[in-house]
Amino acid sequence: MHLSDLIGSIFCRRKGKFLTVPFDKLDFGETSVLETFSNADVAIVDLTSKGQASLSYHVGVRHSLGMKDNFMLLRDENPEETISMKVC
Repeated sequence: MHLSDLIGSIFCRRKGKFLTVPFDKLDFGETSVLETFSNADVAIVDLTSKGQASLSYHVGVRHSLGMKDNFMLLRDENPEETISMKVC
């Protein structure tokens, strides 16, 4: 089971609404996708995949707008590559 499936099932059991936003559409800047991401009550972002550095930017925009419920996940599969993401 993928993490997004697990989280989605938790939201559904609690009568919440869970949406998955495809990275390529968010990165491309599709207006409806940007609005969905920016207006979400909670954002759960997986930074494990390479080439998705702009996700940090989008989370930063949410944070600057006062949207404090942002969760960033990172699977440490290669410590040499993920060292820059670790909190000191």
